[in-house]
Amino acid sequence: MHPLAVATAQQFLSHASAVQLHLTQIISLGPGQKKQKIHRDQMAFDFHPFPPDYHVQLNTMWAQTDFTIENGATHIAAGSSAMTDEEASTVPMFRAVMRRGSVLFYDGKVVHSAGANNTDKVRTGINITYAVGWVRQEENQFVACPPDLARTLDDDLLRMMGYQSGAFALGYVGDQQDPLAALRGREEKVPVIAEFVDSNDSFKTFVADLPSA
Repeated sequence: MHPLAVATAQQFLSHASAVQLHLTQIISLGPGQKKQKIHRDQMAFDFHPFPPDYHVQLNTMWAQTDFTIENGATHIAAGSSAMTDEEASTVPMFRAVMRRGSVLFYDGKVVHSAGANNTDKVRTGINITYAVGWVRQEENQFVACPPDLARTLDDDLLRMMGYQSGAFALGYVGDQQDPLAALRGREEKVPVIAEFVDSNDSFKTFVADLPSA
């Protein structure tokens, strides 16, 4: 995991108590590929109308080849996150032209599309997206990476893949066993709600008047 990308995702999505890997994919535009329809990536959640100030995901696009105007560099409507579709349609698109090895960060509300590839070579990028911990991941990490393979990975990567509490009451196994502990064959419980008190003000308010054990 790239430390800058992960730290950026954790900061941008810090309104949630957990951050997780949403998807990993290689996106290749072949010669003659047409321009993609403009869209917002958060439409994957059944087109749910998340509030304008609530970000559910952060995307990265890592250029594996140069991204140029000619080979389909991404079209981005800068500032469209908090706009309606009608408002966003009036925003001039800029192109994410970048050299191989560069990375583009953009949130799930931004109106964008892949460009047309008018060259004779493939344009390739690696899309790695992060999301708040309480939503369903677009890519099923637990099937994509079966347990025997998952056990060979380090704990930080496994937590990012979803072997963690997605929120204080999401993602446990059986009798509230921690999912990473279950994978490793250990008996450990998930954190209790009081351990999430610093996540946001709602947790603080709820925990403040809990009866003592």
